[in-house]
This record gives sequence, C-alpha cells and structure tokens, in this order.
Amino acid sequence: MIVMRSSIRGIFVILLLPAVLVSMPAVCLPAVFCNFDDLPATTVNELPGSSTTWLYTTAYVNPDNNYYMTVHDADGWRSTVGYPGNTGIHNFFYIYFNTYMSDHMGWPTYGYMSIDGDNAVVGKSLRYDVTGGVNSTGVYGSTITTKQDYLNYLALGQDPVADGAIVGSPYVYFTNNSLSYSRIPFPEASQANRLSTYIYAPSGLNNGVGGWGNPVTTTMNFGPFNGIGGHWYHNICSRGGGWIHVLLDSHPQHNNAFNNASLYPYPSASIRDMGVDYYNTMSALYVVFMPYSGIDTVPYTVMYDEMEFYNDPEPQNNETIASPTVMYVPASEIFEIGFNDKYKGNSRSYSTYELRYSFSPITNSNWNEALPAHVLPDTRFDIDDRTDGKFAKWWPYYQAVWAPFTFASDEDRAKLTPGARIYFAVKDISQVDGDGASPVTNTGVGHWATGGRDYANYADTFDYAGDQPVLKLIKRIDYIVAGGQPSPIEGDTGTPRAPVNLIVH
Repeated sequence: MIVMRSSIRGIFVILLLPAVLVSMPAVCLPAVFCNFDDLPATTVNELPGSSTTWLYTTAYVNPDNNYYMTVHDADGWRSTVGYPGNTGIHNFFYIYFNTYMSDHMGWPTYGYMSIDGDNAVVGKSLRYDVTGGVNSTGVYGSTITTKQDYLNYLALGQDPVADGAIVGSPYVYFTNNSLSYSRIPFPEASQANRLSTYIYAPSGLNNGVGGWGNPVTTTMNFGPFNGIGGHWYHNICSRGGGWIHVLLDSHPQHNNAFNNASLYPYPSASIRDMGVDYYNTMSALYVVFMPYSGIDTVPYTVMYDEMEFYNDPEPQNNETIASPTVMYVPASEIFEIGFNDKYKGNSRSYSTYELRYSFSPITNSNWNEALPAHVLPDTRFDIDDRTDGKFAKWWPYYQAVWAPFTFASDEDRAKLTPGARIYFAVKDISQVDGDGASPVTNTGVGHWATGGRDYANYADTFDYAGDQPVLKLIKRIDYIVAGGQPSPIEGDTGTPRAPVNLIVH
C-alpha cells in the first residue's frame, strides 16, 4: 500500500491506495489548498457566503482581529479547520490592499471578491472584480476593498466604478495565521514539488511591445515565503484573455534578499531547483498582476481556481525550464506557453526549445510519440510560423521565454471541448548532442544564429554542472479546458441599482 494525501471539501485525509498506481505515467495526486467548490456562489446584490470549511470574513462579517481581513476590512475567507496537531493554525486568503504608492512597489487597487458559480475551470472560482485604483496619474473610482463597500455606493445611487481608466493590479494573499517570527508550513505543501493553479486574466493584460532590446515582460508575480530563503519570486509572462494554468516548480527566479548578482549561489544571478525542500517549509504566497500602474481598462475581472500542491515524480528539466504556464483562448483556438530560462543579465544566454502535446500523459520515454505543436508567428519577438514545435528565447539577457501555438490538425482542435485535458511537454534543444557544452548554431529557429549556451568557452557565466544532468529531460504541464467567460460587473454602467435588504455601515 502507498500512503498519499488528498482532500475532501477542504478536510485533509490519508488515502490508502493500491501500489499499482506507481506504475502509472503520472502519479500526481494533489493536496488542495482551495478549489472554492464548497462555497456558495455569490449573487449580484448579496455579500459572499461561507461554507462548513471556509468562513467569509471582513471587519463587519465574522470579524476576528487575528486576520488581515478584519483589521483592514478586506474581502477574504479563513479556514474553519485547524492544522493537524496544531488546531489553532488556519489557512486564509484575502485581497491585499497595496499602499506603497509607487510604480516599483505598487499602487492601491479598488475592487471586491465573490464566488463565481458560472465561470470556472472546474466547479466554482474565486472572482476579483476591479472597479478602480490609483497610479502615478491620479485616483480613479471610489475606494472599495469589500463587496459591502461596492453595495453601499449603489445604495446611495452612486456609481463607484472608474469606467475606462487603465488602472489596478489585483493582489491576493494565501497564507496562515502562524506568527511571523515562527512560521508554520502549509501541511498541504509537504513533500510537494509543484504548486498548480488556474488564473483567468483579462484580455488587456499584455506581455510587451517587443522589438530590438525589449524582452517578453512579466505580467504576474508569485511570491512564496518559506524557511530556506524567505521571500522568493516566480515570474509569469502570459498574456490575458483566457484561463492560464500556472505550474510553479521549486526553481524561483529571484530572492528578495539577493540585491546584487554576487549573492546568488550560481553564475549570472542563477538559482538551482530546490526540490521538495522548497515546499516543505512554505507558509505563505501572494499573486500580483503587473504592471502596477494598471493591467486593463476598468471594469475587469480576474479569477482564481484549483489551487493545489502535488509531487510529480517524473524526472524533469527544472533548471533551464522553470515555472511553465499554458493559456488557451477558446474563441481563437490559440494557446500560449511561457516559462523562464535559468540565467539573467547574461547576453550569451541563448536558448531553443521544442513543444509537443498529447491527449495522454507525456513522459521522457514516450516524448517521441507526442505531436509537435504548430508554433504561430509573432513579429514582436521574431517568432516564425513552424509546424515542428520549435521556438527560441527572444532576448538572451532576460529569462522570459514565450510563444503562441495551436494544434497540428483540425481534428485535434475539435477535441478542445470544456473539461478536456491536454498534456504538454517542452524540451531544451539548445545544445549539441542534447546536453553538450557547445551551443547549436544556424538552426533557423528564432532570430539568433547561436541557439544555445556556450558552456565550454564561458564556463564562469553558466552552471553546466547543474544543467547538464537534466538537459535531455522534458518539462511537462497539462491543461483543462474551461467553459464560458466572466460576465460583466453588475451596475458598472448607467444608473446603479440598489440591492435588496442592504445594510449600510
């Protein structure tokens, strides 16, 4: 028998599973942090509700001064189930109201949360409606940090939404109530090597203008906190317009304490994969959109779904392919893949990749059976139309790698129905013989004649000892097709409609 962790409606249990599961290609049973499915869907003119496992909390609803949501009056939920062996510790998540007032650290975003029963990857999702905010050019809309705030303005006949302003960078924390000087790790993250979640981003979210010297830009930042380095950063470079599957591994791009390149453990400000140790001491993380000055035209919606930790046992390249994402836009049947190369600030960090897909799990042994993706052109980053699944990193000095793609045939695209699961894998094909010290050259893929890292001649700027053992391995991620699109904010235009039975504070 094999002992695995799982969850039922937020309660963590031990499952005894037949040992035959080990022989399956992907033994990745998750420990769910929250999938929002047991929470009641929020109706238009009412406040969000609670469930047996998650308690909606603000300064006025189920208040508790041990939680940010009460102290700062922000929408959020706290778990009613304490940790095993430490019942006073509870998970919670909430809107973080950023007050740094700068393009570097962030600006206030106005908006509120609810539970969406119509738009989700599976079941229900956490929805964040952005109504306004602040940036360097001004204040747009009325201050809103809870659904109650929004309803209060409507009851007064006021429209608090800053229609047409480009402002807001939604910021959400997922954490627990352990003391800051004695953090207790998430039990869900124990022995994990992946954090998986889906995020819906609005179509205005863009990843850069491209062109000479302009890299693919960061559009989201995940900021975990753990006991082996404190505050880490995973950079995401996906555009908006669909559900994005974000798959964090144990290879972040930055540490908050590394304020210069000499503090990084490996050359060119690089970090190695940290495996399960990275998750075993994780106690908090946030998700924030970028740029802080505003990601789209108000009003807009972001959503969060299916947040879970798991361990993927398949050997993978967690060095030069880090934190992959896949987004799908059903209207166009176009996917996008994004991830990070290992090195930053290194003008010789060229890299080339190959993407394949399948309708069953991809492993290192069956990689050749998966189908090459049809890479689509994008002139911003000099990406060519290719049917062999190959693409290159645009600007070598930076880490972000991104490409749009579709499937090889109309027959495969016809399988993209709600609930369908597709499997993807990427290989780093930058080096001669797959894992050699010399780069491939003149392959015709991407903009540059050099297609890989010259470990042989620039050994002091690369980490060949860390990279070589994994360069021939895949990096994999799957994707579940969701149904529907988010509906507009009720009352965002015209005359606001007063809600029924409203309580105004």
